[in-house]
Amino acid sequence: MHYWCGIVGDQIIGPHFIDGNLTGEPYAHFIRSRLGTLLENVSLNVRQMIWLWHDGCPAHCARRVRDALNELYPNKWIRRGGLVSWLPRSPDLTRLDLRLWRALKNAVYQEVPTTPENMKQRIIAVCIRISSDTIRHARDAAVRRLQVCIDANGHHFQYLL
Repeated sequence: MHYWCGIVGDQIIGPHFIDGNLTGEPYAHFIRSRLGTLLENVSLNVRQMIWLWHDGCPAHCARRVRDALNELYPNKWIRRGGLVSWLPRSPDLTRLDLRLWRALKNAVYQEVPTTPENMKQRIIAVCIRISSDTIRHARDAAVRRLQVCIDANGHHFQYLL
């Protein structure tokens, strides 16, 4: 089981669960059939400014996924090999993962999940409970790191923080 969550402003969008192995086919299906629905409560103004930022997961790089992103979110996605190329495992730029997802993971695993359904329910509950301040803090930290990366011309910048 895999899950997808997004961050828009100071709220979490999702989660959405993808059962089975995460390959390009189910991820492209998610982009085509479910992502738009998850974003329905986001204002049109904001949706027009959204960029989809993917990590280095191989499923995110599949041809079907790139085709779906190009069709539905042209020039609005970031990932390895995209219009805006991304270093998928850059230690300088993964603070959002480290800060926010660590908080989610710690909350989900306070007790050992007993079944896949139990795990899903815990993830949903934690996503509902996480505060907008926590999300905002993680987002602002990521934006600061991106700005320092730009200022350093894409070179290492950890020592500048």
